[in-house]
Amino acid sequence: MRDRLDRLEKLHVLSATDWFVGREIRNRLAHEYPDQPQRRLANLLAAVEAAGALAALYRHWRTFLQARGMA
Repeated sequence: MRDRLDRLEKLHVLSATDWFVGREIRNRLAHEYPDQPQRRLANLLAAVEAAGALAALYRHWRTFLQARGMA
């Protein structure tokens, strides 16, 4: 996976660091903390923020592929 991320980073398609941050947020959401509502709220807010970054990444990918006649 790291090799693929490095290649995509060299193509300026994504940032591997951002990818790992998003993955960490997903991992935190996958674990439930019913007895820790503050922690759950923090995780949800992080996910909402990451969703905006993911939407921006999608727009970037779409533009990248269109510029190369691949979309």
